[in-house]
Amino acid sequence: GAAAAGDDAPPEAHTHDSLVSHVLGAATAATQPVVVKVEAMQALCKLTEAHPSSALPALPGIVRMAKGCAADPEGNLRLHAAKVFGAIGKLLADGGGRGDADTAEQAVEFWKDLLRTILPELLQDDLPLVRVAACDCSSVIGEFPYMQLPLDVQYHCQSTLLGLTRDEVTSVRAAASRAVGVLVLYKGPRDDDLYVMDVANALLETMADPSLPTRVRASWSLGNLCDALVLKQHTQEGYDIPIELITKLVAATLAAARDSDKIRPNAMRALGGLSRSLTAEFTATDAGRGIALSIIEALCSNLLAGPVKNRWNAAHAFGTLLSNPNVPFGEDPDASDAVAQLLAVVETSSNFKVRINAAAAFAVPAAREKLGSPALLGRVVSALVSSLETIDSMTDFAEYKYQATLHEQLSLTLFHVLHLARPQEDLVEVARCVGDRRGVVDAAMELVLTAQAEPPASVQGDTDADRPVHKYFARPGVARRPALGVLPPILAEMKTDPAHPAAAAPAP
Repeated sequence: GAAAAGDDAPPEAHTHDSLVSHVLGAATAATQPVVVKVEAMQALCKLTEAHPSSALPALPGIVRMAKGCAADPEGNLRLHAAKVFGAIGKLLADGGGRGDADTAEQAVEFWKDLLRTILPELLQDDLPLVRVAACDCSSVIGEFPYMQLPLDVQYHCQSTLLGLTRDEVTSVRAAASRAVGVLVLYKGPRDDDLYVMDVANALLETMADPSLPTRVRASWSLGNLCDALVLKQHTQEGYDIPIELITKLVAATLAAARDSDKIRPNAMRALGGLSRSLTAEFTATDAGRGIALSIIEALCSNLLAGPVKNRWNAAHAFGTLLSNPNVPFGEDPDASDAVAQLLAVVETSSNFKVRINAAAAFAVPAAREKLGSPALLGRVVSALVSSLETIDSMTDFAEYKYQATLHEQLSLTLFHVLHLARPQEDLVEVARCVGDRRGVVDAAMELVLTAQAEPPASVQGDTDADRPVHKYFARPGVARRPALGVLPPILAEMKTDPAHPAAAAPAP
C-alpha cells in the first residue's frame, strides 16, 4: 500500500497507492454486486497503465483477485479478469513503468503460472468476448518471458491460438490472428519452420475472411510473418519454407494491396518481406519473374497514392526488395517505372518520412550492377543532389521535425551510391550530373563522416531511435559496405581532374 511508496515519496504517490488499495478492496469483497466488481476491475486496468509504480506493489493481491474472478460462473467477471491479466502483462513488460530489469523475473513467473492454470481455460471459454480478451492477453506476453516458458507450455499456447484463428466467431478469429502474428516474431516460434508454415496457412484463410476487421488484423500479422521470414534469412543458416507457400502468400498479399486503405499499408510491409524470400532459381523461371514484377507493380501503384502510411510502407518495402539481388531492378525494362517513381518521390514528395524511406532504398543495393548503366546511376546522383538543394522548401511546417533525418539520409544515400560508382566507367556521367553543385556533394560527405563519430542517438527533432548513418553501418547482411571515414574514390578523381570536360557540363 502507501508504505511501499516510501516516507519521502510525493503526496500524490501515497494517494495513488491508497486508491489502488481501495479499488482492489472493492473488486475483492464478496458482498459487492457484480457491477461494482466489474467497474473496480476496469479501474484497476486504468490504474496499472496510468500509475504503474503504485500498482506494482499491489500486484500479488490484484493477481489473486483476478484469478478468483476468472473462475467465477459470471461471464462478465471472467471477461474483465482476462483484461486485468493483460494489463498486468503490459505493466511487467514495461518494467513496472520504471524500466526496472528486476521485474523481468516477476514477469516470467507470472506467465508460467497463468499459462499453466487460468489462461488456457479462458482461451476456450464458452463466451466469445472472453476468448477475445484471452487472445489479447496472450499477445502481450513478450519475447523474454515467453522464451523462458517450458516448451510444452509454449506449444500448447501456439496450437490453441492457431485453432482460434478458425473460430466460428469473427471477433475471436480477428483477435487470434493478431496474437499469432505477435508470437511468430519471437525467436523460438520463428525458428520453428513447421510453426511458421502453420501460421502462414492460418493467415491465408483469415486474409480471405469476409469480415474487414478480421482481414485488417490478419494483414498486420502477415506483415509480421514476412518480417519473420527476413529475420530467419539473417539469423538462420537455412530454412525450409516451400516456394509454393511463398507464392500463395504473394497472391494473397497482392489481393490485399487492392483492398481497403486499412489493409494496404500492411500489405506493403508484407510484400517487402516476401520479395526478400524469392530465390535466384525461382526468379529465373517465367513464373518467378512474373511474381517479382507483380510485387514491383503493386509497390509502385501504392507509392504515389493513398494514405501517407501506405506510401511510407511502399517506399520502405522497396528497400527490402532491393536487398535481394535476385529481383529485377535498375536497367531491367520491366522495372524501369519503379526507378523513375522512387526518384520522383526522393525529389518531390511533400512528406519527409516518405522521402526518407525512398532515399534509404537506394542505399540498400550492395552491388554496382543493381543501379544499371552510368546514365541511370547519374540520374540517381542528380536526384539526391537536387533533393539536398531543396531540403529547406517545406509546404507543411509539421515536416520540420523530420528535416534533419531527411538531410542525413539523403547525404548517406549519396555517399553509398558514390561508393558504388566505378571511376573508370561512371566518372563522366557523375561529373556531368553534379555539374556546378560539387559544394552540395562535399557538404553531404562531411555530414556523413561527422555523424559516424557522433553517438548513435536520434537526430535533433526526430523521434526515431537510431540515426540513418548508424543504422547503415550496423545493419546485418550487407556484403559490401564503405569503410568508416573513407570518402568515395570517384570524388578524388573528380577533384584531381577539374578540367575534365564533363565536370563543367550542366546538370540535366
